[in-house]
Amino acid sequence: MHYKNNKSDNSASACQDALKTNNARRRMRQQLLRMGWTKQRCPYPVNGTLNLMARYHSPHIYNNCFWFENCLKKLNPKGEVYYALEMRCADLEHLTWRCDLENPNNRHPLDTLDAFYALRSYMLEGLPWDYCTGREEDRGIIKIIDWEHPENNTFECVENWQGAINDGFGWDFILLVNAIPLCGIVVEDTLQAAYDMAQYQLDNDYQFPVYCHLLVISDGNSMMVGDPWMEFDKFTAIGTLKEALRPVDFLINRIKTIPE
Repeated sequence: MHYKNNKSDNSASACQDALKTNNARRRMRQQLLRMGWTKQRCPYPVNGTLNLMARYHSPHIYNNCFWFENCLKKLNPKGEVYYALEMRCADLEHLTWRCDLENPNNRHPLDTLDAFYALRSYMLEGLPWDYCTGREEDRGIIKIIDWEHPENNTFECVENWQGAINDGFGWDFILLVNAIPLCGIVVEDTLQAAYDMAQYQLDNDYQFPVYCHLLVISDGNSMMVGDPWMEFDKFTAIGTLKEALRPVDFLINRIKTIPE
């Protein structure tokens, strides 16, 4: 979704385009919910006003109200790991801070791609914890994603999460697994426009690219899917959202098997 301040948008053609894309968003919302994605409140929605803090509010692991922490506790319900994750989950929350190269207090800068693969490693293998006592019961692995029983993960969708540029753009849908934003969906007048908008937003965002594993673009009629770093001509056409975004299949076939 993109709020536009352009007088030409009053034209009949612009109204028709807006109606088409709004209908496409409505259909997508219905399909996502029917497939098993649960609607979650957007922490930073676009509301038509400019936001000077936008670069900090783009899609990221958002743990207010313990959203992320509670998802992990669901997967790690027993033993000391239940309490250890309260300390360690902040490491994933703050992973993007080191990618903010404009922050003068960032003394240990981290390349976005390196952060992406660090997150991916934790998703695949778990996050180690250790109280450094030397005792076996005081160390272990925090499960970030349950790959053995993927249905145990928490699958949620958020609408209209604002981008980082402060230009009125909002991601039409963000798909999250265990509160980690893994997929962005953009609907525009054309597939090329949707692709260009998604790439423009990612290129100017130091947070979401750390988490984003998949993009879905749509013109209201057709849809394509691809990895965030793919060229437009490498994206694959899909007939329905079910082909790419059925929750468990999405996790196993689109996220776990992403090229290293």
